[in-house]
Amino acid sequence: MNFVYDGSFDGLLSALIKAAYSNNSTVSKDELLIDENISVKSDRNTASEFEKDLYDDLLILYLSETERLEEKALDYFKKIKKNGMRYRNNIADSSIKSVFEIKKRFFSELERLNGFVRFYEIDKNLMFSKVSPDSNIISFLGRHFMKKMKENFIIFDEKRNIAFFRYGNRSIIKNIKELKFRPSKEEEKINMLWKKYFNDIAIKERVNPKLQKNLVPLKYRKNMIEF
Repeated sequence: MNFVYDGSFDGLLSALIKAAYSNNSTVSKDELLIDENISVKSDRNTASEFEKDLYDDLLILYLSETERLEEKALDYFKKIKKNGMRYRNNIADSSIKSVFEIKKRFFSELERLNGFVRFYEIDKNLMFSKVSPDSNIISFLGRHFMKKMKENFIIFDEKRNIAFFRYGNRSIIKNIKELKFRPSKEEEKINMLWKKYFNDIAIKERVNPKLQKNLVPLKYRKNMIEF
């Protein structure tokens, strides 16, 4: 029996609840030809049925967009439901270890991008940045910079066409097809000075491309001014 959800996180939680009480069940966003398909209605109230730590684990798994995430989520949920919340620490279990490693990669990328994100001014008190992360971490990035910055800003995830908008103490995430802005004239001057500074402080005799790639992977450089 395959429980089909609408692709949302609330939908995934709703499908997991249904599938957990059925033997040989699966969860997916698409109908399967070789199985009986049951559409599951997304219900926000389903979240209240999950303990916070379990809810957070499943959210990270969902946002990681890893392959076969529904299969991993269902297996993980069943194991925790059967053995209790302490079982989350049992990395000897391959299902638990898999989710643990996904969470580790997710937060590792988030920590890196907290340092790699480059904002530039597009208007007075309005900053803009583009990112293209492996996981859907834009909500975490946005909340991080709301604590660090006073200016309003936009962070655009060009891989998923979504943007985090910050206005004062408010924020919203929207689906945006494309966002393009030019830096302000003042910002262009600052960018030029930053590139010059970056090049001038480099010691050519100590250039280590391999180490540099480890510290600043190539996939993040296209949105970093200095590169």
